[in-house]
Amino acid sequence: MHVFETLPWWGYAWLAVVMVASGFFHGLIGFGFPIIATPLLTLMFDFKTALLLSVLPGFITTILNAFRGGNLGASLGRFWFMPAFHLTGAFLGTLILIRAPSEPFILLLAVLLVLYLYRERLGKLDVPVVKAHWIVFGAAAGLAGGIFEATANVALAPLIIYFMILGVAPAANRASPVPLDRVMFGSHAPYFPVETAILKLVESPLDASQLHAIMQGNARKFLPVA
Repeated sequence: MHVFETLPWWGYAWLAVVMVASGFFHGLIGFGFPIIATPLLTLMFDFKTALLLSVLPGFITTILNAFRGGNLGASLGRFWFMPAFHLTGAFLGTLILIRAPSEPFILLLAVLLVLYLYRERLGKLDVPVVKAHWIVFGAAAGLAGGIFEATANVALAPLIIYFMILGVAPAANRASPVPLDRVMFGSHAPYFPVETAILKLVESPLDASQLHAIMQGNARKFLPVA
């Protein structure tokens, strides 16, 4: 790629930092590599180059997390048709990406990031028609996810909203509970508003002692302040 012929050393450093950080958070929460990597790479590269640089690492991390998450066979057994529609959408999206200018895809990326930030609110909507015709809407979500994956490198928004409407719990929600002293508050800032995270915690059924432990007590034990 000719862009690397004139890339300064700090450009390579930025690329390495973005890849490592995106991979770390993807491994930590199970998703998010393209959501983090693609916008940060566009600060250094044009959109299509940034997209190309993040495709292979994002694919590898997704495959690894799919096998690590558990229940892969059960998920494929029920939603076996979605990968086929996703691949079809990715093929169509690639054709669009090759023939179209980059500017509309930057706007599409921004829209998808907004949808992702509001995924919990949208996922809580009671949409009986989706539940009644979950195969049809699953095919549509898979197709849309494939198109968005190819054109903006973010397929998560339509897929996660679809699964949340169906009430399908992610692997993180099926994990075994951990002791209270192993839990510390995290807001996902700056990608999520800190106030929203605090409000969710305060409005939870936890009592005062549990809130104190999660919000500061456990952190003080782990990182003692002189």
